[in-house]
Amino acid sequence: MNPMRFLIAFVLLSPALVFALDSKDVGSANIELDLRWNLAGDVPGKKVLKTFGYPNTTFQSVSISSNYSYQIEKDKFGNDLLVFEWLDDEPKTIQLKVQAQVDYDTYWADAGEGDAEKFSQQTKLVLLDDSIATQASLLSQSTSSDFEKLVRFTEWVHNYITYDDSFWLRQPTSTDIFLQRKGVCNQYAHLDMALLRAQGIPARFVAGWVYSGKEWGPHAWTEVLIGGKWVPADATYNEVDILDGSHVVFAYGLDQTDIKEELTRGLSMTKQQGISIVSFEKPREFFKLSVQAPKSVGSLASEKIIARVQNGDSKPHAIPLLLSVPSEPRELEIKVVGDSSKLVFLPPNGIAETQWNLLFPKLEEKFVYNFTVQVSSLGAKEKVSIKGEPEIQEQVSKRILLTTIESIQATEEIVVIANLANAGNADAQASVSIVLGNQTQSQSILLAKGETQQVRFNFKRPLSSKNGVLTINTASSSSTHPFEIVEAPEVLPTPQGLDLQTLALMATGLLAALIALWFFFARRKA
Repeated sequence: MNPMRFLIAFVLLSPALVFALDSKDVGSANIELDLRWNLAGDVPGKKVLKTFGYPNTTFQSVSISSNYSYQIEKDKFGNDLLVFEWLDDEPKTIQLKVQAQVDYDTYWADAGEGDAEKFSQQTKLVLLDDSIATQASLLSQSTSSDFEKLVRFTEWVHNYITYDDSFWLRQPTSTDIFLQRKGVCNQYAHLDMALLRAQGIPARFVAGWVYSGKEWGPHAWTEVLIGGKWVPADATYNEVDILDGSHVVFAYGLDQTDIKEELTRGLSMTKQQGISIVSFEKPREFFKLSVQAPKSVGSLASEKIIARVQNGDSKPHAIPLLLSVPSEPRELEIKVVGDSSKLVFLPPNGIAETQWNLLFPKLEEKFVYNFTVQVSSLGAKEKVSIKGEPEIQEQVSKRILLTTIESIQATEEIVVIANLANAGNADAQASVSIVLGNQTQSQSILLAKGETQQVRFNFKRPLSSKNGVLTINTASSSSTHPFEIVEAPEVLPTPQGLDLQTLALMATGLLAALIALWFFFARRKA
């Protein structure tokens, strides 16, 4: 009986957590998983279910028990496959109980022999095209290590993609994701992996569970091979190195298509999962976070919030920072120009700073306002109060910022995109120009206060040079930004669809054809 192979699709049917919890507050955690497969079907002979075991790694220690006996096999990625076999036709529920102790604030796991080559490949879903290679090159500017590149790529993917639940049943390639800018955790992971592999940095797909802050759900993230060690990274939650302790791993692969269970054809199956955090510890306080903000602002003020992070460890880290500002009532909303979520690279025993540009609301006279803003990270929360005083006369500010440069490359043309934002408190006009090879283009734009806008330039191939310069001129300032258009690296794609099951079916078909030919010629001779 041929097995069916199917991508794991989880449905959470039981309450997952009985108390509210911010997942960023979870350092180490003791997690219980109750997993059930309800199976039925009148199929003659032996029936088989193969599902993934939960590995013991440097990040998690697991114990597994079941109401049915099973054998353990290994797949080509070293994953444990739990093999359940039975003969009777009675409906049954196979239950797996997993106890996982999770802590990502530890040393990174050693890579295995051949991992670097295996996880550098182009795959069905992780394609390396020129657009992705150029984006990886742009994001790598001024970085000093692969770890710093990982931080840049993960932050960019986190802020670049809009989370869209409709992608749960889709399998777009990294090329599609780059163009569509939408997806769920699988797409975040695949695009992050494509950027990394485009820079020659091996990365593998990780499948597991995570707590979102509201509920448990299936999840995907990455592990990245740096210096012979596997470094975890989660672009969905903007985490690198130290993930929150709700991340529970059950399998690894080249991409999402490798995460499949097997079930004897003809059987029906429903699944139930119950997951809970039994206990947890808050993250270790290995860094110091401080926030600088103006003590008071006037009506329609344009100001900056600066976060300063100091690393107390002798190893590099990545610190996720989230800025929270008042959003209600709407007339008193503070607008954040750009992204609220940042991922900051911290060198060993080093210091890093980042900033946000804020636009304050109109303030009515005869009132005094008090605004509270908060910067949070890995259990740390720093609040500052800013007094709003209508009598303060704010100067008119026009500040156009370049947030990112992107490139989309087609057969006959190259599109260069400049993402701009007006961080000032008044409308601002700018002239934006690009010199790429021997081609020059320019556009004039007008941005309202707080507005973001894409400016697109189309260049015909071939280019005389792949080096370009983007220039932004305003009435009071000028800035230049060099960039380079690059080609994707030469990598060998993995075979399309030739897994063991497909090879077995092809061999069976070939054997059947040979037998048929033998009978045909035997009958002719007779």
